[in-house]
Amino acid sequence: EHKSFAPVREARGKLEFAWVVQSLFGVAPQDMERVTAFWHSAAPGEPFILLAGRKDLDAKKIAKLLERPGGKPVKAPATIVTSAGSEFPFLLQVDARTVLLAPASADPAKLGKLAGMKGRLAAAIDAAGKHALTVGLDVAAIAGFPLPVGGPLLQAETAILTADSGDKSGV
Repeated sequence: EHKSFAPVREARGKLEFAWVVQSLFGVAPQDMERVTAFWHSAAPGEPFILLAGRKDLDAKKIAKLLERPGGKPVKAPATIVTSAGSEFPFLLQVDARTVLLAPASADPAKLGKLAGMKGRLAAAIDAAGKHALTVGLDVAAIAGFPLPVGGPLLQAETAILTADSGDKSGV
């Protein structure tokens, strides 16, 4: 329900959907293997996007597609690619086929560390490609919340919930 995804939810028809997705993420839907949205304390309330391509992705090319005329330039370390005026103005090349898109409220100096957390979130990210629904959770980030499931969850570093529909046909 996040406002960033409103145009995608409201798109009418396949062509409008494809256009909206490409304008939001900089990659056409048919070139995406997986889009993983996650929330992190580095930018509370704002989504980060981990974009995995069917083939190699180039953060610099994606940034050019996302740039908006008249967008206010953003500053970031040399390892971070920026895209002025974009919903996700900070881009980090994680590997040849993966790009991290970060919201404007994120600290670009900390994105390298966040991308390094891919190891911590790797099980959830890998599972996302194998299941209909995957929820990954950095338990340390929610340690202060009261949990109905009790103490054992708080002793874990990460928790993963996966679910599949009974019908594998995708219909």
